[in-house]
Amino acid sequence: MIRFKHNPTVNNRVTYHFGFTKAYGRTFHNGIDLGAINSGVEGDPIFAIDDGVVLLTKEDSPTAGKYITLGHEACFSRFCHLKTIFKKNGENVKAGDIIGLMGSTGNSTAAHLHLEIKVGDYKDFWKKDEEGRYILAVNPEKMLLDDNIHWAEQHWNSLNKKGIKVSEKRFDDPMTRGEVFALLDRMIGKYYQNC
Repeated sequence: MIRFKHNPTVNNRVTYHFGFTKAYGRTFHNGIDLGAINSGVEGDPIFAIDDGVVLLTKEDSPTAGKYITLGHEACFSRFCHLKTIFKKNGENVKAGDIIGLMGSTGNSTAAHLHLEIKVGDYKDFWKKDEEGRYILAVNPEKMLLDDNIHWAEQHWNSLNKKGIKVSEKRFDDPMTRGEVFALLDRMIGKYYQNC
């Protein structure tokens, strides 16, 4: 099974699952939806799940809004409803790079990330079967990493290497999940102020 090298969001709270769901009725949900750290609030960072290249960015899809599609060694990933896209077509990305900010563009009712993972030949990326399923789509939920504290620590170390000092609090001190999210939010804000 494919596993992400990096989770796509800080908050891995799945608000809509893959497949046929009550909320979608007869429509197949070809990915998963991940909620914002603070429900309904845009601007959470969106991360590349693995090393790869930007295959496509779009600013005005009626359904997906602003989205970015990445090609990886083992799969393709598409990140939809973004507020902002930071990468350009053909640009290389590393796992954990911030590729955009969570938004609510396109056919969306609140800030969230709709994430699709597809495995196979890119020429079939948009093909659907008779039930509306993308023929290459697989369930991203099973690919999420469980170790959010370790993942947060990687960001802490990365930002510190760039000389961004946010707090003297250490990751080996006891921290709640909420404290980790709040700390990351401050660090990312400082990072963009210095870009």
